[in-house]
Amino acid sequence: MCSHFYTVEEIEDMERTLLIGLSWRCHAPTAHQVGMSILSLLLPYVDIPEANWGILMDEMKYLTELAVLEYYFSTQRASTIALAAIFNVINDTSTKERKELLGSFLSVMMECFDFDHPNQIAAARSRLKSLANPKIGVQEEDVDDKSLDDSMKTFKEHALGNGSQ
Repeated sequence: MCSHFYTVEEIEDMERTLLIGLSWRCHAPTAHQVGMSILSLLLPYVDIPEANWGILMDEMKYLTELAVLEYYFSTQRASTIALAAIFNVINDTSTKERKELLGSFLSVMMECFDFDHPNQIAAARSRLKSLANPKIGVQEEDVDDKSLDDSMKTFKEHALGNGSQ
């Protein structure tokens, strides 16, 4: 391959160095794919009519696709964008009871899996909200006032109380 200038071990070491530098994010799933996985984990535990579930998936897809328009989201994990989109869609389309139920499930998932810190997800939510509604210019504080965010606030307090960042 390299006219025997490099050994197999040297090439493998360099490949490993590159993969570590990329945090092994080669062919990483898109935010939409992560969002669909999260929603598929929620589906068995919530009682939502099929039409509403379809709206939730469509809106989540729209928001994750909208995120590619802003540079900020290229620096975020796909899971952060997906969670931000899901929280926003639930907040905009669900009844109070569904918001609480879905928010509780999402909070448990955030505790069990290696998601970004809730503050990063809240910032992504705010950015997505302002992309979807550019005339509103939503601030991060505005997003935190919504009822769905009670479960996210609880998770933030729990994470901060344990010294997590």
